[in-house]
Amino acid sequence: MGPSPSPRARRRNVDKRRQIFQDFKRLWKYSGHGVYKVNAARGASHDDGERTQTTRHLRINFGETFAEGEAFYSDPDRDRFVAYLLHAASKGAVAKNADVSRVFVAKRKGGNYDVDDGEIRRIGCTRKDLYELFRGFPTADERVRVEGGGRALVFAHDALVTARTTESPTTARPTLPC
Repeated sequence: MGPSPSPRARRRNVDKRRQIFQDFKRLWKYSGHGVYKVNAARGASHDDGERTQTTRHLRINFGETFAEGEAFYSDPDRDRFVAYLLHAASKGAVAKNADVSRVFVAKRKGGNYDVDDGEIRRIGCTRKDLYELFRGFPTADERVRVEGGGRALVFAHDALVTARTTESPTTARPTLPC
C-alpha cells in the first residue's frame, strides 16, 4: 500500500463521490421514484455534514463499493459508475464502458442537470429498467429505517461484481439478479 493521499486529494475524492451521489439522485428521480429524500428516517442526522451524509447514502445503496480502501472510494470515476449503473439496470444491454457523457444535460437556469431521455434510450436503457433496479434498494421505501440491512449493488472498478444482501436484525431482502 502506497503513501496516504494528501488532505487536498481526499477532499477532491469526497467531492467526486458527491457528484456521483447527485447523478444517482437524478437517475432515481428520472426512474419514477420521485425525489430522493435524505431524512432522519433513513439514518441521517442534522449534525452530519453534506459529505458525511453523501458517503453514508452511497454505502447504504452501493455497499462495499464505497467502503474506505475500495476502488470507487479512493478513485471515484463518475462516468464509469453511471455506465455500470445503466449496465446493471439494462441487464447488460448497456456496455460497462459506454460513453455516458451526454446522459445528463444542463437546464437553462441554476446550473442543475436533467437526464436526457433520448440519450438513455439510445445507449440501451429505459426508465422502466432503472425503476426496476432501484425498486429493491434499501432506500426505495421511505418508511424503512436503514440500519445496515437491505440490498446493495456492489461494483468493482473493472467489473460489475454482484448485489449482496446484508441481514439486519429487522429485515432481509433478496439479492439483485445481474
